[in-house]
Amino acid sequence: MQFYHLAVNRKSAEAHIHLGYCYLVGAGGVEVDKATSAAYFKAASLELHDADAQFFLANAYDKGLFGEEDIQGINDEILMMLFNASAAHGNLDATQIGVGILGR
Repeated sequence: MQFYHLAVNRKSAEAHIHLGYCYLVGAGGVEVDKATSAAYFKAASLELHDADAQFFLANAYDKGLFGEEDIQGINDEILMMLFNASAAHGNLDATQIGVGILGR
């Protein structure tokens, strides 16, 4: 885990995603901490513009994976922004799911 934290300090999107996952499910010797998980995914999505992180973050919000306190204020418009950003950064799956949200 130490190396992932070092990589996060060097702005590695992959390290942010890995730590976000670890805190989401309690892997790698850390306790489940959904707020910390969300923070890592948000950083990779919004600061580092990582397509996979944007895609995961939008899906996680849509499914409520981070818990009630973190999804307050998240609406379909924000989900579409994340899916569109992910698609613009090369994630083709994001386009298909984003279209599904429009059809709700």
